[in-house]
Amino acid sequence: MEQNLFIKVLRALNRAKVRYLVIAGRACIFYGATEFTRDLDIWVEPETENLAQIRQAMKQLGAKQRFLPPLERKYLLKGHASHYMVGDFRIDILGRPPRVGSFLKAQSSAELTAIGGVSCRIVDLANLVKMKKTQRARDYEVIQRLVDAVFEYADTHPDEQNTLGPWLARELRTIDNLHRMAKKWKNGKNYLRQCERPICKAVLNMEHFNEKNREYLLSILEKETQELRFRDREYWMQKMREIRRIAKNKGYQTRF
Repeated sequence: MEQNLFIKVLRALNRAKVRYLVIAGRACIFYGATEFTRDLDIWVEPETENLAQIRQAMKQLGAKQRFLPPLERKYLLKGHASHYMVGDFRIDILGRPPRVGSFLKAQSSAELTAIGGVSCRIVDLANLVKMKKTQRARDYEVIQRLVDAVFEYADTHPDEQNTLGPWLARELRTIDNLHRMAKKWKNGKNYLRQCERPICKAVLNMEHFNEKNREYLLSILEKETQELRFRDREYWMQKMREIRRIAKNKGYQTRF
């Protein structure tokens, strides 16, 4: 049922000529890192014309807006999301997701595909990984699967390592793969050396790789994860405070 609604929403967005990218759980499914999600998150160009086209698509779908803020450019530019429901299917619309650059730049590197015969663009892997650095612990497991798949490809394609190596050094979350990069890749130590992550420096400074050292490296990685989760939590707490102000100004009651 959710898959049918997903396709229906994509068709409506395309008919209305909305400029959008599929992100979050649906993008993770595309890249093979997860298998199921009940909603759709899209990153849209937050311009007036495009927002009018989104409203047209939502009207065609019979979608009802839920929660605050309204679908307006000023709120999307501040990083807020607008939320719609088609029955029990939720559509989250963002104009400026956290930790990523401009929509136009992301659009140029997005993956064009067809799902259920419907054309759409999926956000590129690098931006997807940035967006998944949330306060949810399970998202770091998803990141690990996404990045490990790229590592496994690069590990067997040495000609691609100069292109992928620097990004992998910044994003790898598997201790064995970081260690393999340092020991087996031609320029692996350079990629790690150029990266400012404490985990990369620790791997380079480790003469012997054993279980005790593995536990030490995992503790460094866990500290990094906690810092990322804290930053995301602080980001969304600020957004929630802004939502409360919007609700107060509009005379609405909030439950958060």
